[in-house]
Amino acid sequence: MGEMQTVARFLITSTSSPKLTSDLSLAERVHMALVRLSCGDEVFVGC
Repeated sequence: MGEMQTVARFLITSTSSPKLTSDLSLAERVHMALVRLSCGDEVFVGC
C-alpha cells in the first residue's frame, strides 16, 4: 500500500484581512517551494 498523503492547513487571524494580492504572492511562493523540495512531484505541479 502507498504512503499516506498529508495536508498542511494554516489559519491567519487578524482584525484586518491581508490583501488578496499578498495572499496570492504568499501562495505562489509556498507552491514554488513545495515543487522545488519535492523534485517536481506531480502532486504539486498538477500533472
